[in-house]
Amino acid sequence: NYIRDYYHVDILCGFSQGAICAMIAVDKKVVLPQLLILISPVEIMDDEWKIKDKIDIPTLVIFGKRDLFYSDDTTWLNNYFTNYHIITHQGGHIIPDSKVIGIQVMEWIYEMTK
Repeated sequence: NYIRDYYHVDILCGFSQGAICAMIAVDKKVVLPQLLILISPVEIMDDEWKIKDKIDIPTLVIFGKRDLFYSDDTTWLNNYFTNYHIITHQGGHIIPDSKVIGIQVMEWIYEMTK
């Protein structure tokens, strides 16, 4: 409750396992950001930690096409989010450092906050 009660979070961002932690933190109402950015997330398989209600926060999901955890079938995201946008890059399981991806992320943030 400390984070939720004493800190305002505009954007919560997580990579890989951190993306899963961000999803769980939002689902459990530990933190309620205005926007959620998930880089290389995977579907939560453990029933104890599965998302109970769809997350109704604008969410940006970034996948690398060469990520071993990535699949063209991203329909699992429909079980977790009501409002999400996907960006892909040509890399693997990484935080992309491409200027093009950076611009796409900034444009998405701008659109969601105007």
